[in-house]
Amino acid sequence: MISKEGAIRRFVEHYDMEVPPDLVEEEFQISLMDMRHRMVYAGMSGGPQLNPLEQRAALEEMKEELREAAYYNVKEELVMKELMKRDEFAVSPEELHEYAEEMVVKQNTDMEMIKRFFGEDLEMLETDVKRRKAEDWIYAQITE
Repeated sequence: MISKEGAIRRFVEHYDMEVPPDLVEEEFQISLMDMRHRMVYAGMSGGPQLNPLEQRAALEEMKEELREAAYYNVKEELVMKELMKRDEFAVSPEELHEYAEEMVVKQNTDMEMIKRFFGEDLEMLETDVKRRKAEDWIYAQITE
């Protein structure tokens, strides 16, 4: 049986949508910078220390993989935003409260703290709940 993450990946890969190259390039540059920082940090924390030429060569080897990941990340976000606009993913106050309760348990905190951060009506959690619903819908589409 396919995992939810695998179902989402398959759905996103086959979803017909134009992906703006400028957004992919921006995501790619962020990923490249992040990988560069990870290499420097690894060297500082006892891992392999790469000189600038070795670092450049290692990054060059990763470029295609990072570019593909950037494309997928951008497309996934665009697909999810498009799906979340659907009426079938409306979120009730009860669902917001249930999600907040899950957060209370997961983060070992209390509802007062969650409401202080996300607002008394918990409306700031709506996007998270909609995304979860969209992910569940995708999983159902792939596994049926």
